[in-house]
Amino acid sequence: MKELEKHDNVVELFTVSRWRVIEDIEVLEMIFSDEALKVSKYAQMSLEHQLQHYQNLPMATEYEEEGRFFSNEFAHSHIRPDEDYKYKITSAYANYVWENTHLKGITYPSVRSLYLGQNVALLPEVVDSSLRLEAPVGIFKFERINGVNQPVDSTHTAMDLGKNNTAFIWELTYQPENFR
Repeated sequence: MKELEKHDNVVELFTVSRWRVIEDIEVLEMIFSDEALKVSKYAQMSLEHQLQHYQNLPMATEYEEEGRFFSNEFAHSHIRPDEDYKYKITSAYANYVWENTHLKGITYPSVRSLYLGQNVALLPEVVDSSLRLEAPVGIFKFERINGVNQPVDSTHTAMDLGKNNTAFIWELTYQPENFR
């Protein structure tokens, strides 16, 4: 988002959907990010809550150092789209967690929202067993022309999600000739 703010003319497509949690999901919280802790009430609250669970453990200091290192890796703000190789550490850590613990998801601060939001990464089998996708699903278009934000337009909507919610039947709800 902050990258988009630098431009007078922007076109961005995004998908919006609604998911219902049908079974609780326990995830690893990456809550030690230095930048996120400065601004995120969620990170501050989660850290305070988690301190109660680990601060008296024999290796509490090591847990916090590890948590801070990996949380800061998840919260890098200087990775360009062509530098996806810089996600190797977070990918390796996520895979380690998924293969060696009961946790099958990770939540971490959203860099794009300046750490005010949270991202959630879940393994596909967790999504299949613990979430239910609900219709409608929509594809929307955001546009800024000469520095003026235009109304968000819906381009396609899927009211019928198909067999096992995997074969969306899209309906055109916004005519392409109206795109600028």
